[in-house]
Amino acid sequence: MKNKDNKRLQALKVLGIWIIVLAFLMGAAYVLNSNKKEENETIINSVDEIEKNDKQDGLSYYEKLDKLITNNYDFVYLINKNGEKVKFEGTKEDLIVTGYKQTEDEIIKYKIIGQKTYQVGIDKDKEITNLYDDIDASLLELNYVIGILRQIAEKDVIVTEEENKTIYDYNLNQDEEELEITVKENEESIESISIRRRNEAYELLYKEK
Repeated sequence: MKNKDNKRLQALKVLGIWIIVLAFLMGAAYVLNSNKKEENETIINSVDEIEKNDKQDGLSYYEKLDKLITNNYDFVYLINKNGEKVKFEGTKEDLIVTGYKQTEDEIIKYKIIGQKTYQVGIDKDKEITNLYDDIDASLLELNYVIGILRQIAEKDVIVTEEENKTIYDYNLNQDEEELEITVKENEESIESISIRRRNEAYELLYKEK
């Protein structure tokens, strides 16, 4: 009788140990999944969630994009195409753009008024048509680029947060070519729009006035 009691007690101890081990494993798995889920929620958000947060603090993401189109700003455009680098730096103010175009061979000052472009000279300005040469000027046109962004479904946009910036990554096919666009915004405005297509890279930097 005593041996049976000992065996039963030993079996209960073993069962108790297994229950403790299983409970520990289940608890560890729950903690890991919770941490992973929380990490994903803080790193990757939907555009809709960002919009709601922005609305509480001020302008939404799309409102900042629209504001950039209409506002005055300083800009720097860094373009690399087939290894050739071009830099545009200037100001857009009251629908007039003035700036400098720099290549490896020359620097020119230019002015854009409406649909006409001028090279600014010492004595007089000369109308030109080759400011952008073989650069895709449409990718420097905010209305065009933002129009593309608005056509992309929110679920196809990857949104991450980094310090005081929010980053939106788009990947799409445009005219049978893959186009990658990254937009960075801070609490007040759009800071930059980066566009990559095959062997071309456009880094568009903005500072609103």
